[in-house]
Amino acid sequence: MRDAAWDDCGKSAPQHPGGDDLPQVFSGSLVVRGSGLAEVTAIGVQSEIGKIGQSLATLETEPPRLQVQTRRVVRLFAVFGGGVSLLAVLLYGFMRGGWLDAVLAGIALGMSMLPEEFPVVLTVFMAMGAWRISLARVLTRRAAAIETLGSATVLCTDKTGTLTENRMTIVQLRLKDGSIFHPQAGTTMPPQFRDVSEFGLLASAPEPFDPMERALHTLVREHLTEAAYQHPHWKLVHAYGFRPDLLAVTHLLAGRR
Repeated sequence: MRDAAWDDCGKSAPQHPGGDDLPQVFSGSLVVRGSGLAEVTAIGVQSEIGKIGQSLATLETEPPRLQVQTRRVVRLFAVFGGGVSLLAVLLYGFMRGGWLDAVLAGIALGMSMLPEEFPVVLTVFMAMGAWRISLARVLTRRAAAIETLGSATVLCTDKTGTLTENRMTIVQLRLKDGSIFHPQAGTTMPPQFRDVSEFGLLASAPEPFDPMERALHTLVREHLTEAAYQHPHWKLVHAYGFRPDLLAVTHLLAGRR
């Protein structure tokens, strides 16, 4: 993001997000250094990410492999049964002369060779698979997931937001002398930990969006009184962002304590 405001947008052709030295950014972009002010020009499906999601919704889902193989087997049975039925009609008609009876015999032979039990067997197997998975407290919404899970050799999962609350919290404060404090609901913060908590809050944004900074605000709000960490006479002079030569976010404040 540029240091100065972009003031020549009207002089050039309409720009699109992405690339270097452009005045637009994608929604969801990360600011890796410094800060800036952006104006929202598109939301929902009109944004670039929305257009990607809309295009993905038009993609056709590939049929499961088991379903494809079942259709192939049924097609082979149909071709073979049709050939045998036609052969039976011809042999019966030429040898016995009754073509009506020959057609009926061919239809009966063809119907007996159709694999009509395949859908029933597959449905029963899928139901048994869903029942066995439900014993592990896993709900299956689609039958294709059972087939995919049965052929999987490696399963990778992300527990964020599923096994946890998808919310970062501070579970331990540690000082240089080895003192440790575990923040918990209803506990009082010892005086020696108030400085590190207060400085952590001052190093965070006043209106945080980063999960770590939100956790610091929550810690101070729950364990310190409002008068203990608010400094109305302090003023933020400059904020140094995260950069390669200093891997930290630094706030320079002026005032009196």
